[in-house]
Amino acid sequence: MLAVLVDAENVPARHHAEILAHAARLGPVGIFRVFGDFSAGRCGSWLTLSQSEAIEPVLQMNGGRNATDIAMTIAAMDLLHSGRLGTLCLVSSDSDFRPLVLRLRAAGIEVHGIGNGGKGLRAACTSYALLEPAPRSPATAPAAPKPKAEQAVKPAVKAATTPAPRTAPSAAEIQVLRTLIGRLAETEPVRLATLAQTLHKEHKPLAVRIGGKGFKTRLAALGIARLSRANGIDFVASSASVNGAARG
Repeated sequence: MLAVLVDAENVPARHHAEILAHAARLGPVGIFRVFGDFSAGRCGSWLTLSQSEAIEPVLQMNGGRNATDIAMTIAAMDLLHSGRLGTLCLVSSDSDFRPLVLRLRAAGIEVHGIGNGGKGLRAACTSYALLEPAPRSPATAPAAPKPKAEQAVKPAVKAATTPAPRTAPSAAEIQVLRTLIGRLAETEPVRLATLAQTLHKEHKPLAVRIGGKGFKTRLAALGIARLSRANGIDFVASSASVNGAARG
């Protein structure tokens, strides 16, 4: 069984899609737990996300600085002694988890880390995936001086603004989309509308960014699927299934 344990006090909820993408490469996730002090609004984004995703929050209410680390260590050891754990995905940048990782690996467990940890933690893990840094906020331009009263005869007509282009999906988000297409179109092409609905249900933030009008064009530009049309209906097939069928 693959278990994912997340240090919510160390890794923000905005990395949820990245974490899922990395975990999907290891196999189906059996347990996804998020540990943190959720009192007084702390780690609130993870708590909100747990209401719509397959996430089990483990609350540490005002437990002190190392309460979350201790709770995650206990959970990992409980899973080890249960005999069900085959692979652990440890999501944290805290180097204090290095002894736990070494102990689990000595017991024959693969430990794949995710975060921005130091060299010691990365070296201890079977593999370690680095999370993308937070995007920098654009510098705020200084406010234009107000026109003098005698000059303000008639306000200038503002030029029509062009909507800002959508930000291209990250590599992790592309992997999430690729995995979803592979699941839905494993044996035969699936309707493009079905893909859009499932994406909106399971990965709403990503669906908002690339879905809607023009979804077909944006999907084709990514080059991760094959699009077709029959009887006025758009279909999509995963590149992997198409290539496999060609070889067969």
